[in-house]
Amino acid sequence: MKIEKIIEKILEINPSMKRENLIRRLDGNIEYICEHEVGHPVYSPTEDYIHGCEGCCKDYRILSFENLKD
Repeated sequence: MKIEKIIEKILEINPSMKRENLIRRLDGNIEYICEHEVGHPVYSPTEDYIHGCEGCCKDYRILSFENLKD
């Protein structure tokens, strides 16, 4: 799946996120940079969503392979 389609899906399930706060890492993960400047994985091709934060992302929805099925 193309990266733009993945980003569209992320924004669809997280309407409060801003596109400019999404970054794509070299390992294929896409992270959302919150107001605390912490990267929260919202898409991972390996389903690895472990990260360190104080819990501010509890309301973020991650994009899983289930969400990508059309």
